[in-house]
Amino acid sequence: MRALSYLIIIFLAPAIILLNFRLLVFNEKFYQNLQSNSGVPSQIDSQLANYQTKKLIKFLCCNQTLDGVFFTQREIAHMQDVKKLIKLANIQLALYSGLMIPISFYLLYKSRRKLLFAAFKGGSAVGLITIAALSITSFLNFDFLFLNFHLISFQNDLWMLPAGSNLLTLFPQQFFVDFANRIAYQSLLMLGIIYLLSSLLSRANSKK
Repeated sequence: MRALSYLIIIFLAPAIILLNFRLLVFNEKFYQNLQSNSGVPSQIDSQLANYQTKKLIKFLCCNQTLDGVFFTQREIAHMQDVKKLIKLANIQLALYSGLMIPISFYLLYKSRRKLLFAAFKGGSAVGLITIAALSITSFLNFDFLFLNFHLISFQNDLWMLPAGSNLLTLFPQQFFVDFANRIAYQSLLMLGIIYLLSSLLSRANSKK
């Protein structure tokens, strides 16, 4: 039983982070807001930027082809790698959720509520600390995290695009800073709620 609860502690934070990534990665309005904050409209016509961004999101989620005139073959090849990474993230989210949900119901079925609430409390605490540490590191040196993310995630150098390429114009580094901050903010909020709820339920259960 206790070993099962450890799985919740291990997978809760990654599942929450991946869930928030999934909620944002195909959100066209969110992309437009970030691009506006990143100064993209001053670099490229806003209508063109919105059109190409919409096509790119459709490529990532729905197999629409990218504009081979607007994007170079190197940019398109990199986005194919990004698409694979997003699919992997979706698989991981399904796997983590697919483990935690039946474990939670099993512990409830076995009347191990105290153990279940403790697992969610512990998993959310670990997540809060981890995200807070990553946020501080990102604030101090985002370039370091950004570089190492690409080195770990991609097995080629297609992501090393020349300055002025249309993909970098649409998605400057500030876009990814804001994207990461939004994921961190939403994940901290969700984990904080889970921590408070699990703490309250644990106390209520101990009084019975």
